[in-house]
Amino acid sequence: MPASFCLLLALVAAPNDEATLKTLTQFRSEFVAITPGEDPFPRQMIAGSSQQPTVTTPALKPFAICKYETTQELYEAVIGGNPSRWKGPRNSVEMTSLADAEEFCEKATKLLREAKLIDADQELRLPTDDEWEYCCRAGTGTTYSFGDDAKQLDDYAWYTGNAAGNDPPVGVKKPNTWGLYDMHGYIAEWTKRGTNENGLNMTGHVRGGSWKSTAGDCVSAAAAKVSVTTKDDAIGFRCVLAKVPKP
Repeated sequence: MPASFCLLLALVAAPNDEATLKTLTQFRSEFVAITPGEDPFPRQMIAGSSQQPTVTTPALKPFAICKYETTQELYEAVIGGNPSRWKGPRNSVEMTSLADAEEFCEKATKLLREAKLIDADQELRLPTDDEWEYCCRAGTGTTYSFGDDAKQLDDYAWYTGNAAGNDPPVGVKKPNTWGLYDMHGYIAEWTKRGTNENGLNMTGHVRGGSWKSTAGDCVSAAAAKVSVTTKDDAIGFRCVLAKVPKP
């Protein structure tokens, strides 16, 4: 292979394009550090409903989670395309399967490392179910992160009660007390793929409800099982930044 062609491939792979680097740098700045067991982050999580709460102690290590769902401009900068139905640079990317979300995390990890925006022992991945719900609840044991009154949901979420049937920019509604936006409604979010006795599980979880969901399906405990190949204009994802697990 000619040396000039190898150089071209390297330039394409590296995040040296000014616009791409700017997008990646903004993305890196949007992570919120989560340190379970250190104030204001509780060690225990009150899961379930406010009527029948269950106190759990998930084995969570410190991590960071993006305050926004993955945007279309970011997805396009990393992957090179935009599958979304509802186009907009700061809109949440949708029409992404679980494999699409995993591919994004893998490629974005490589680009962020090359740009020296994260360390070599850090990686992007999807949140586990426990991590996602812990962040959604933000230390609460109520139906929603803001309490039990569904009438307040309009202030925090896009759902069937107020969505116009399109995809607005991320972060329009109020965040929860940890500064995380759109955990209720807007776009249902993939969580980390589990495994079974045959290897990778072909059933995935999406959390939080979406603009297609009723108020009752946007609660903190909201979870739905779907095929990992599902692509829908109400399903996207947000990323976690964490240490690479030691073998």
